[in-house]
Amino acid sequence: MDKKFLESIGVHTEDGLAAILEQLEEKQLEYFERLENVNDSKREEELKQILSKIEKATESVKEELNAIQTAIIVDGPEAEKTEKKEKKAQPKKEKNEALKKDIEKMKNRAQQKPEEKAKPEQKKDTQQTVKNGERKDAQQTAKQDDRKDVQQAARKGDQADPQQTALSAALQNYQKGDYKRAFQQFTELGEKKKHPVAQLMLARMYEKGEGTAVNKDRAEFWYKSAADGGNPDAQYAYAVLMLASGSGTSDNTNTKTGMSYMEKAAEQNYQAAIDKYIELSLQDGMNTQWLTRAMAYCDRGANLVQGSYEKDQYQKKKKELEEKRKRLNKAKNAGTLPTILSLMGNVLYVVSFVYMFWGLHPNYTTMVSFFSKIPMAPEKLIIPWQTLTEWASSGGFLTINGIFAMELLVVAAALTTIGAVHSRKKFAKKISSLVPWVAVAMTVWHIYVWHTATEYLKQFAVKSFIAFFVPIIIGWAIGSAVKSVFKMK
Repeated sequence: MDKKFLESIGVHTEDGLAAILEQLEEKQLEYFERLENVNDSKREEELKQILSKIEKATESVKEELNAIQTAIIVDGPEAEKTEKKEKKAQPKKEKNEALKKDIEKMKNRAQQKPEEKAKPEQKKDTQQTVKNGERKDAQQTAKQDDRKDVQQAARKGDQADPQQTALSAALQNYQKGDYKRAFQQFTELGEKKKHPVAQLMLARMYEKGEGTAVNKDRAEFWYKSAADGGNPDAQYAYAVLMLASGSGTSDNTNTKTGMSYMEKAAEQNYQAAIDKYIELSLQDGMNTQWLTRAMAYCDRGANLVQGSYEKDQYQKKKKELEEKRKRLNKAKNAGTLPTILSLMGNVLYVVSFVYMFWGLHPNYTTMVSFFSKIPMAPEKLIIPWQTLTEWASSGGFLTINGIFAMELLVVAAALTTIGAVHSRKKFAKKISSLVPWVAVAMTVWHIYVWHTATEYLKQFAVKSFIAFFVPIIIGWAIGSAVKSVFKMK
C-alpha cells in the first residue's frame, strides 16, 4: 500500500484499513468509468496504469486486514460482540458487494472496448470534424487537465514504499504459518522502522508464542509501542491489558492508563473501543469525566452504525450515563456539609486539647512561651452549669480554661461523628486520621508533667482522665443520634 499514490488519487490514508479499502473500490469504479469514456490511446494507457496500481493497493489492504483479523483472538463475551458487529456491518458489506459487481461490469466493458476501437478510423475522423469548434476546444482542454492529473498520480504511484512491501511480505508469511520468518521480518520493521502494524504483530506473536517463546512483558512493551505509534488496534489491545491488570477503581494507575488508551482508539472511530469505553463507564460510574466522554462516544457510535435499532441503543446508553452523572454530582454535593462539619470538629479537637492542658497545668504553662500567645477563655462562653463548675474547680483541680476545653470536646466529638459519612471528601478523612496522633502527643505531655509534678497535682490524675474522655463520649452520643434521625451513612 503506497500512501503517496493513494493520497494522489484522493484516498484518505489516515482512516482505518476498512475505510481505505472502501475508498479504493470506489476509486476503482471511478477510473473504470473514465477508461470507458476515453478516446485517446495514450491517456487510455495512463488510466490502465492507475487502475493496475489501485488493484494492487486493494489486494495489499485486504491482505493486511486479513492478517490482523487472523492474529486477534477474541474469547467469551468478546466473541459475541464480534458476531453482533458483523451483523451491524451487514448493510455495509452489501454496499461493498454492489461496488464489486459494478467494478466487474466495468472490467468486462473495458475488455470489449478494444474490439470497438478496431473499427475504421475514417468514420471517427469524420465525426470529429463535424463537431462544433468550441466544444472541441473545451473537450481538448479538459482532456489535457485530466491527463496531467493521471500522469502525476502515476508518477507518485511508481515510488514504491519499501516498508509497505516488507510488511506485506511479513504478513503473507504469517498467513502461511511461517511464523519464524514472519517474526524476524516483523522484528526488523518494528525495531528499526518503528512500523506500528509490525509492532502490533510482534505483540500478538509474543503473547501467543508464535515464532518465539511466550513473553507477556515483551508483548505489553510492543502493544504500547504500537499504540503510541497511533495504531487503533494496538491502542485498544493495550487498553484492555492495562484495565485487566488494574483494580477496577477509577483512582488506580493502570485503570487510568487503560481508559486513556481506550480514548485514543475511540477518537479514531474504533468501534470496539467506543463500545468498551461506554460499557466501563456504565459499570464504574465513579468518574464524571469518564461519564461525560462516554456520552460523547454514544453520539459518535450512533453515527458509525447504519441500523435505526443500533442508533437507538446508543441513545439509551447515553441517557443511562447522564442519569449516573447526575447521581454522582448529587452525591458529591451531598458530601459538602459533612466535610465542613468534620473539618470544624477536628479543628475544635486540637483547640480543646490545648485549653485542657492549660486548664490542668496553669503553673507549668507560664513557663512555655507558646501559651502566652493564646487568649484566655472568656467567662461568657462558659455554660452556667453549676454542678460541673463546682466539680471542676474543687480543690483547684481545673481552671476556667479547662472547663472551656470540656465544652469544646463535646462539640468537637459531635461534629466529627456527624461528618463521618461516606460522601465526605478524601482530604477531610486524612485530616481526621491525624487528630488521634495529636491527642496521643498531648497525653504523653500530660503524663510527663504529672511525673515531674508534686503529689498535690498527682491526686487529680483520675479527674483529668474523666474531664477528657467523658465529654468525648457525650459528644459522640449526640452526633450518633443526629445521624440516626437524618439517616446519614
